[in-house]
Amino acid sequence: VHQMRLKMREHLLKVPPDMFDLKQSLGGIADIEFIAHFLVLAYAQQYHELCVWSDNVRIFEVAADLELIPVMCAQTLTQIYCHLRDESHHLTLAGKAAHLPLVEVQQQAAQVVEIYGDILGLEKQQSE
Repeated sequence: VHQMRLKMREHLLKVPPDMFDLKQSLGGIADIEFIAHFLVLAYAQQYHELCVWSDNVRIFEVAADLELIPVMCAQTLTQIYCHLRDESHHLTLAGKAAHLPLVEVQQQAAQVVEIYGDILGLEKQQSE
């Protein structure tokens, strides 16, 4: 899962270093979606409840209920995912690229990167 995500970022991320692509940048929407996909792939055979919903928010809720991830991680991922998704929709509807200055989302992106590494069992330097 992690290698696939790295390849996607390599091919799709096309912003200057001071900008944040809401979907593709490190700690963005795609990373949050990959966490949800990983949870389903890793645990669905054992926990069929993970297959009931296809949306990320409910997958995080179920994963927290099953104690696969801490409740705080599920809440943080949900909050950041909804915020980034809303920002992306607003920018797209305004006819703009879904990019923000990195400084505006740097703290949230760092939280996602930390959770991503923890859940996928990556070393700190690998997830960055």
